[in-house]
Amino acid sequence: KIGELPKGSVQLKKRAHQNFCYQVFRDENRKLKWVYLGNESSQKAAEMQKLIAKRIELEEKQKQMQRDLSQISRMLAHQ
Repeated sequence: KIGELPKGSVQLKKRAHQNFCYQVFRDENRKLKWVYLGNESSQKAAEMQKLIAKRIELEEKQKQMQRDLSQISRMLAHQ
């Protein structure tokens, strides 16, 4: 499920006294990519921000589960 969510973050750039949103992420070649999402108040930018926040939340949960599993494995090994 994590792999289906977008990577990166949403960044604002100010151009001509307006703020524009971009999705920023690294591609498979590790190059930084900027994808235009629209102005600051656009629906697309808000939705992308929610999806990226969900991915970050799931990645944090996955990391915590891996730490817990590692700790349990160490505890079982010392019995």
